[in-house]
Amino acid sequence: VSQDVADGFFDINDLLHGRLDVLSRCASSALWVSNGIRKDTSVFLMIFPHNITIEIQGQTVRGLNPNERTMALYLQRTLLIGDKEGQENDVD
Repeated sequence: VSQDVADGFFDINDLLHGRLDVLSRCASSALWVSNGIRKDTSVFLMIFPHNITIEIQGQTVRGLNPNERTMALYLQRTLLIGDKEGQENDVD
């Protein structure tokens, strides 16, 4: 993953760049059950070689649709506001 992607600077219409489509698909698949979000699930997305880990907790997810684009928007927002010092940021 390039530094731009790790910093949240990527085009939502081109998720193949940096393989954001894979991250989005994995997170969506882990969180979604047939009619809603799994409340007892946490997903950890690790972005190498930048040593970035994003934790998504099912119990705190709000307003997520089961598609790659919406998940990519959440990831982008998290990466843009994320503190590189390791503090947690909640994205609702």
